[in-house]
Amino acid sequence: MITTAVGPGPKNHIVLARLSFLLPGLALLAMAGPASADCGAYFAQPGSFDFAPPAVITLPNSLPVGTVLWTSQPVVPANPPTLICFGSTDSGVQNNVGSNPVANDDTLFPIGNTGLSYRLLYPDASNSLHAYPNQPVVSGPLGAAAVLQLVATGSIVPGSVLPGGQLAQWLVELCNFHNGACRGNKFTSSPVEIFNTSAVTFVPPACSIITEPTVVTLPTVYASDFTGTGSTPGQTPFNVHLNCPSTATGADLAITLATANPVAGSTGVIANTAGGGYAQNVGVQVLDGNGNPVPFDSAISAGPVTAGNFNVQLNARYYQTGATVTAGQVKATATYTLTYQ
Repeated sequence: MITTAVGPGPKNHIVLARLSFLLPGLALLAMAGPASADCGAYFAQPGSFDFAPPAVITLPNSLPVGTVLWTSQPVVPANPPTLICFGSTDSGVQNNVGSNPVANDDTLFPIGNTGLSYRLLYPDASNSLHAYPNQPVVSGPLGAAAVLQLVATGSIVPGSVLPGGQLAQWLVELCNFHNGACRGNKFTSSPVEIFNTSAVTFVPPACSIITEPTVVTLPTVYASDFTGTGSTPGQTPFNVHLNCPSTATGADLAITLATANPVAGSTGVIANTAGGGYAQNVGVQVLDGNGNPVPFDSAISAGPVTAGNFNVQLNARYYQTGATVTAGQVKATATYTLTYQ
């Protein structure tokens, strides 16, 4: 560049003219460069925001991308630092629970691979902190309140967890700050604010029960069909009919049976109603879909949930509880509880 001829005359004359023009420009650049990143801070340790979301958040039945699942109250930081800046500098949020944003919105920070992200509103509800190094900073205390939002940014796996602890750091490129001024040209990206949170588990919404109560009609049998204590004629399959929202898809469903009238020493057997007109020495045994007796007050798996109609498959049968079965009606009652993981 220096030796390129731009006009008539000896080549060495051109070189000298070009050098005399460029040297002041180089001097100006040398003076202007460091000043554009001069930012120092007064603090012994970073300030800290402590958010306390609920321990469990139930996902809604419908969950479009962008749905805000929870918004905190404004939280004021403890020990906020004060920045002294003489120009712009690199600044922004570093995500500690996932990758930094890679899409068009650099204010949504992924929470692992859960389909969830978070956003930090600061210094007010109309502004969000950007990923490092895109957050503008100015001189002054960083003492404004921040708000944490938890946002659906994909398909959320039921049971996903936001771990408790340090969520993010606000990094600022700081100079060697002494007596109110930057010394030298050494800059370090340092945390000036820490964002902490308690843990959250995201659980699926409950399926709705289509038929309540579930009534099972066993076939008519004869007393002679019972061959001794523990005999079990009349096995009949039945279903607990559910309708499940799409956001429950993939959740592990479990069912727990309970009764006020269990037969001692027999798994899953409900005693018959006592009184006139009811059969004696017979009860009803409940089995899972594979034909295994269901213990009361213990959760058994019903498999992963699918959206829409979903059936929990069970069986029921008579169960001889004594030496001689007498004729009569049989009526037994159990309750069930559904849980999702």
